[in-house]
Amino acid sequence: ASPLECYERLETVVPQQALALANSKLSLTQARLLARDLTGQLGGRERPGAFVKAAFERVLGRPATRKEQARSRSFLQSQSDRLQDTERLTPFEGGETSEVPPSDEPWLRARENLIHVLFNHNEFVTIR
Repeated sequence: ASPLECYERLETVVPQQALALANSKLSLTQARLLARDLTGQLGGRERPGAFVKAAFERVLGRPATRKEQARSRSFLQSQSDRLQDTERLTPFEGGETSEVPPSDEPWLRARENLIHVLFNHNEFVTIR
């Protein structure tokens, strides 16, 4: 069998395996650091499209498609809106704690979350 023909793993025999990276202290810490680094390089809060472009290129090594660009920008906006309403947020007390606390700024925390999502993307965790 050619590894080029079966690069996407759709099933696993261990359900927890799919959550190992998502719940990892390492991936969460690195997502926060990378989001802050990219934001600093791009000059701050403005230019969410440039942030999405830089995030895809840095994490996945390729540009975002138009559809990915649109969905990512929508994700950033909806996350930022959701994180602004702190009374509706439920703190999560379980799992490992990241070495880097989440940003207090909703727009930056949304960027941290997007990077964390990209770290869990199939193209990031699979070698083709």
